[in-house]
Amino acid sequence: MDDFLSKPLEELAGKSFNCECNKTHKVDIKNILLGKGVVDKLEPMLEPFKGKDILLVSDINTFELLGDKVSKIIEGQGNLFNFTFQEKHLKANERSIGTLLMELPAKLSLIVTIGSGTLNDISRYISYKMNVPYIIICTAPSMDGYASVVSPLIRNGIKKTYQGVYPYAIIADIAIMKMAPMHMLYAGLGDVLGKFTALCDWRLSKLLTGEYLCETIFKQVEKAIDKCIEAAPKLKERDEEAIYTICESLILSGLCIGMANSSRPASGGEHLLAHSWEIVFMAEGRDGKFLHGNYVGAALGVVLETYHLLESIDIEEVYRSNIYKNLNKDKWESGISSLFSECYKDIILFKEKNICFNMVEREKNMENIKNNWKEIINIAKKAPKTKYIKAILEEAGSNFYPSDLGVNKELLYKSIIGAKDIRNRYVIFQLLEDIGMLDYIATEIVEGDLFSS
Repeated sequence: MDDFLSKPLEELAGKSFNCECNKTHKVDIKNILLGKGVVDKLEPMLEPFKGKDILLVSDINTFELLGDKVSKIIEGQGNLFNFTFQEKHLKANERSIGTLLMELPAKLSLIVTIGSGTLNDISRYISYKMNVPYIIICTAPSMDGYASVVSPLIRNGIKKTYQGVYPYAIIADIAIMKMAPMHMLYAGLGDVLGKFTALCDWRLSKLLTGEYLCETIFKQVEKAIDKCIEAAPKLKERDEEAIYTICESLILSGLCIGMANSSRPASGGEHLLAHSWEIVFMAEGRDGKFLHGNYVGAALGVVLETYHLLESIDIEEVYRSNIYKNLNKDKWESGISSLFSECYKDIILFKEKNICFNMVEREKNMENIKNNWKEIINIAKKAPKTKYIKAILEEAGSNFYPSDLGVNKELLYKSIIGAKDIRNRYVIFQLLEDIGMLDYIATEIVEGDLFSS
């Protein structure tokens, strides 16, 4: 286990080990290449596909960046089929996936994709469904999905997580990635820092629900966070070493998703807030340049403040007050419909069977939380101070306040109430709903000094 944690990123490809959690973790990726000029190493990777049909996927920006070069490499080995999305703001939704499916050659053997988040998510899902390997040539250190096994996709206006596969290979050329727009660099930073609260939520769920948690994966994510923090100050200078470290952290985080076969190690309440803001902005037609990681970075402070506010709660007084019994289906549905005006019915249908309205069961949940309150506070105390994260993001030149990304106080309040319901995942906001304190904490956050702008 310790040997695995200490291996360089490139050496993790293809490795497996028996873990103390009683599971065998495997990194089922043929090659991970990170460094300058590594795009030139694509050609030998194509040797097993010599003479076969290979589809090159890109958008108008990524094809302009690398399309000609990669096309020539593919033509030297196989039969090139080329598809370039023409949308200015491509989304990983039913339309884009259906469009690409219609363009697949009948005897497709490999997909080579040039891009970052959206193109990678589309390609991963197609790869999984068609049982055809794909190679991702990264163009920005903007998210942790390069090495993941899940794809967040939009269906009926809701962002959901779908099963995918590891890529056949990851090619991350620092010389290319450092030239990405700054908001994409900051998105990568925000995505990695968001693991702080994702890990807290994972630990919380393990304590209260018995959810599986692997300490080895947990430590690997912590390692990715530490690397990211070290690199953050030089990010705004496009420093190559900083870009390398951010990208390494993102890939490490993605590998952890694959080892756990779930996004749980890398995604908690901060990601649910971010997803909810994206859903709302898409419905309103104002989803602009900001990426998922930018929203995660802004949501991180909200969740950290939430954890720190737990210490102000007298759990014995809450228990005696019976406030936790006040949740009913109408109130719960109202919290969702007021946030997601376009797709709330689908979210309610998806989540309602996992929400407890029975008073006997709510009493049991409350007693479980009360009995574990000391350990819950210990988890909260391990979360970094909000001002510490604020300083890291601001020193790097990134956004910290939700309002910087268009999230006003009303939306912030509503998202704290309703964002948790887009996933079946126990996070800090679910705990607060279980004890009847979610409304109170949401008000405290919105009216607090950090988020009153």
